[in-house]
Amino acid sequence: MQRLLDRLTCQKDWQNHCLAFVYGLVMTFAYAPFGQWYLVFPVFLLLCWPLPQLTARQSLYRGLWFGLGYFGAGMSWVYISIYYFGDTGVILSTLFTIALVSLLAVFPALALSCLNRFFKNYSITAYWLAAWPLAWLGFEWLRSWIFTGLPWLNLGHTQIDGPLSAFYPVLGANLVSLLICWFVGIAILLLRRNSGVMVASGLAAIILISTVVFTDKTWVTPRGESLSVISIQPKVAQDKKWDPAYRIESMWYLLDNTQGLKEDLVIWPEAAIPALPHQVLDFLETVDALAVSQNQTVLTGIPLYEDDKFYNGIILLGNDQGEYRKRHLVPFGEYVPYEEQLRGLISFFDMPMSSFSKGQFKQPQLKIAGHTVAMAICYEIIFQDLVEQQIQGADYLVTLSNDAWFGDSHGPVQHLEIARIRALENGIPIIRSTNDGVSAFIDADGKLLKTLGKGVRGNIAHEVELYSGSTWYRNIGPLYSWVILFSVLILPLLFAGLRQKLNG
Repeated sequence: MQRLLDRLTCQKDWQNHCLAFVYGLVMTFAYAPFGQWYLVFPVFLLLCWPLPQLTARQSLYRGLWFGLGYFGAGMSWVYISIYYFGDTGVILSTLFTIALVSLLAVFPALALSCLNRFFKNYSITAYWLAAWPLAWLGFEWLRSWIFTGLPWLNLGHTQIDGPLSAFYPVLGANLVSLLICWFVGIAILLLRRNSGVMVASGLAAIILISTVVFTDKTWVTPRGESLSVISIQPKVAQDKKWDPAYRIESMWYLLDNTQGLKEDLVIWPEAAIPALPHQVLDFLETVDALAVSQNQTVLTGIPLYEDDKFYNGIILLGNDQGEYRKRHLVPFGEYVPYEEQLRGLISFFDMPMSSFSKGQFKQPQLKIAGHTVAMAICYEIIFQDLVEQQIQGADYLVTLSNDAWFGDSHGPVQHLEIARIRALENGIPIIRSTNDGVSAFIDADGKLLKTLGKGVRGNIAHEVELYSGSTWYRNIGPLYSWVILFSVLILPLLFAGLRQKLNG
C-alpha cells in the first residue's frame, strides 16, 4: 500500500504539479451536483501523503497546483457571469476567471507551505493531528474573511449527505473540516505504522463513537405550528432583467400568479421587482391591496433607495409590513472596490445595480403571521456568522437569490447545498426562493422537502413546520466554534513544542 501511494504521489516537480492538479479536479466531485462526499478522503490522502518529505517550496507548489484544479473546476461558473453579462469578451473573461482562481489557489498553497516551514521538525503525531489541520483550517478561515471573504467550496461543505453531517449542529461546518483533516492524518499514521498509531487509533474511535451518538441526537422538535408558503419562480432571463421594456411583463407575471392564492406567505425572489419603489408605486399598491384581500403577506426582493444610496432589499406587502437591506455585498457584482479607478474601464465594472450600499448590520427582524422570520439575500447564506447572528429568535429563514447569473453551471446547486448546511447547523427551516432555480423548502435537518429545478417557470408550495429547541452551534455561535477548534489544535502543538525543547 505504501509503495502504491508513493507512486501516486511522486516527488519529482513536474509530476508533483500534474498529480496535485488532477487531485484538485477530482475534489470537485465531492460537492454538488455530484455529491460524492467520500472522495474528499482519498483525494486529501493522496495530496498529503508525501508532505513530510517535501520542502516548504515544494509544498507551496503542490498546494498551488491543487488549488488551481480545485477552484478552477469547482468555480468555473464565474466565467459565465463575466462573459455573458459583463460584456468583456472571451479573452478578458478568461483572464478574470484565471485571476480569481489563482487568487483562491494561494490559500491551499500557503497552508501546505506553512505546514512544512514551521512544523516539519515536530513529532509525526503532532504534525498530522495538530499542525496539518491547523494550517488548513487557518487558511480556510482566512479565505472566508479577507477581501470581504469567499467561503465557497470549504472542505466542510462536502458532507451534507455523508455520516459526518451529524456534526454540523455541534460546531458547524468548521468541525466537519477538522474531522476530515483528522481522518486523513489518522489514515497516514496507521498506514505508515509509526509511533503515532496508538493516538491515531484512539482518536478514530472517539470520532466514530461520537458520530453514532450525534446521528441519533434530536436537536429540535416540531412544536405543532406551521405556516403555508408558496414561492414563485418567474425565470426572467438575466439579459432582460433590468430592461425597462421587459419590466412590466415580468412584474405582471408575478402579480397574475399571486391572484387567487390562499397561502399565508407568497415569496417573490431577489430583485423580482427590477425598479425602485417610487418608480412602481401604483404596482406596489395593487400588490398590497391584493395581499390584504387574500389575507396574506407578499415578500419580494426590490432595490431600495434612501439618502442617495441604493440597497439590495426585501419588502413586505399585505398583512405585514417591513423591509430588510442586504448587509454583505458581492464584490464587482453589487459594488465595485476602488470604484473611482475602475468605473468606465470596461463594461464589466458597470453592470446593472453594481452600486449598492451595505445595510446596517443590526436590523429589526420581520414578523409574518405572528412568526419571526430571518432574512438572507443570495451571497449572504454562505456566511455562517452572518446567518447565525440573523436567526437568533427567528422561527424560520427566507433566502432570496438570483442565480441566473451562473446559467446552467454548478453554481446554483452548490449554493443550495450551502443553504442545506445552514439549516442543519442552526436547526431551522429554510425557504429558498430564486429567479430561475433552484427554489426549495429545506427542513431543520437540512433535508430537501420540495424543489423547483433550474430553468423552470412555476411555483412550489409547502406547509412549513416550525420547531422548538436549538443546536449547540446556534447557541455558541461561529466565533466561539472557531476558538474551540483552534484551541484543540494549538494546545497539543504548544505541548509538543515544549516537550521537543526540553528533550533537545
